[in-house]
Amino acid sequence: MAAQRRSGRGSKPAPTASRGGFGSPRDAAGAPPPKAVGLAHDPRLADALWEAVSKLDVRCRRGTMFGCPAVYLDRRLVACVWERSLAIRVPASLAADLVARGRAVRFRPYGRAAMAEWVQVAVSGRSLRRIEEILLAALERADGTAGCARPARPTRRARPGPA
Repeated sequence: MAAQRRSGRGSKPAPTASRGGFGSPRDAAGAPPPKAVGLAHDPRLADALWEAVSKLDVRCRRGTMFGCPAVYLDRRLVACVWERSLAIRVPASLAADLVARGRAVRFRPYGRAAMAEWVQVAVSGRSLRRIEEILLAALERADGTAGCARPARPTRRARPGPA
């Protein structure tokens, strides 16, 4: 067992490697946070998502979020596979509408608070066509052309050269 050092303030010992160290968050009971590694993501759904989104916009790329297969437009996250459903980032007004109509639920990864611009849609790889308009809205949001809180980044203009 590693010796505990005193931090100099009060009587609490300073974090050590045996207690998790700095950067290792623990809950009140001392348990580490859940990890995405244990989740079983549907690889066929991930492939179907990639196929559908890459046809809608060729600038998309694959990546990960929370350890889940995800799709990005440039550097902005569009959607990810969460177990056997999709988590999709859309404008907040559309998210509220989808939840109100019962087409989606608020995305709450690891039981955290619901996020205003995220919805979770139960869908199979074969039925992605029925949510194509949601994917288009997510791509527009990521591109900055939809009604979202963050506008698109301005493009850099070429500086005029010497005359």
